[in-house]
Amino acid sequence: MSTRITGPLGVLAVTGQATLGGATAVNNTLTVSGQATLEGPVQAQQTLAVTGQASLNGGGSVSGTLTNGGTISGGVVNPASGTVSGPWTVQGLLGTHYATNTLSTAYTTTSTTAVSTGMGVSISSPSTALQWLLTAIGSNNTAGDGIALSLYRSTTGIPAAGAAPGTGDVAVWGSGSLLSSAAGQQQAASGTGIDTGLTSGTTYYYYLAVAAVTGGTASVGGGTSETVLRVRAIE
Repeated sequence: MSTRITGPLGVLAVTGQATLGGATAVNNTLTVSGQATLEGPVQAQQTLAVTGQASLNGGGSVSGTLTNGGTISGGVVNPASGTVSGPWTVQGLLGTHYATNTLSTAYTTTSTTAVSTGMGVSISSPSTALQWLLTAIGSNNTAGDGIALSLYRSTTGIPAAGAAPGTGDVAVWGSGSLLSSAAGQQQAASGTGIDTGLTSGTTYYYYLAVAAVTGGTASVGGGTSETVLRVRAIE
């Protein structure tokens, strides 16, 4: 079956075999669970979910969440389980120039100076600026104490968990002291910014570091969506 869809649609689900010959615009969710060839550019405002076989020959964009649990050819899409080729952007991201990582298990330290959590991303910058986004949950087991988070940029790599930031690594963000009135009280922190003055073509490493403010044991939450770092190229 060959179908030309110009949209915009609210929701589009492709569950069989279909060829979409025109531009496909979906205001909410585009789901591909069958075999679909999309010849024109694709735009999904909220979610693109691929669990089947999709040929995204025209590239496209998704403004919200990308889930790739199937097979994508043409404009191959990450970050879920692939690499990007072709004119595909994810949340305004340029091709392969997008990286994300989640702290899988909680990290704890008694250090009162910043040490790496071991969680970070690497990205080859296509220009002189990158945008980063960090969300984290932390706590300290001592009432009245707290944690301090920081995001570092490196050109040499991500230090192992518990290691101090590398010589020459640059702190691009800090949470300040997040104090708790009760032991183990969780504190949420987030930040975003544009890191400028970079060198095009250079691989940069961004990683999360943490310290206890004055004592106790500082902890950064692990697991789904608790501590997430994303870095992207800027169009």
